Amino acid sequence: MASTDFWGMLDPTQREVIRAAALVRRFRSGTVLMSEGDRARSVLVIVSGWAKVTTAGPGGHEAVLNVCGPGDIIGEIAAMDGGPRSGAVIAVDVVTALYLTAEQFSRLLRGHPGIATVVSRVITGRLRAADARRRQFADRTTAGRIVELLADLADRYGVTTSDGVVVALRISQQDIAGMVAASREAAARTLRALREAGVISTARRRLTIHRPEALRTFAD
Repeated sequence: MASTDFWGMLDPTQREVIRAAALVRRFRSGTVLMSEGDRARSVLVIVSGWAKVTTAGPGGHEAVLNVCGPGDIIGEIAAMDGGPRSGAVIAVDVVTALYLTAEQFSRLLRGHPGIATVVSRVITGRLRAADARRRQFADRTTAGRIVELLADLADRYGVTTSDGVVVALRISQQDIAGMVAASREAAARTLRALREAGVISTARRRLTIHRPEALRTFAD
């Protein structure tokens, strides 16, 4: 399968260009990497660890918009258009990232059209994925939306093992509920049903899909 993350789309020369311009930074779990509404000051490329993109929902409830992992770029849209950030980015475990200032990032795009093309492909891919998810939300039950989310996380970040597809991702039931516009209770019920059916198992910082073929048909 072709890589869909930013780093995976770059060729070796493009990666070296970014490494040469960037600083390597390490962030503790819980660190706010970027704040919603702020003007762009930096762009990050995640090397290791996980972060979640959130926005403040009605009543102050946190809605999780996305999960980002190794190879993903974050903050690039605000750096390109100069507008405020549309969400906050929070480290959910220890994150190591390549750090570029917004000015450095802009210079890279101007000086290396190939990198700019990859960034455009990433943004287009996210828009397509968001459109697809909105269509799914309109047509599917809460259980169906959670199943689609787990399948998407497995496709993007899963590692195939003898026990199934493992996603080493530290997200809570509340995070999953926020990503599919459901209550925590509804998410908990669906995850419990998936565990009882032997489709998945969950542990701290780890989700294993034992029967990937059964996952997408679970909520049908």
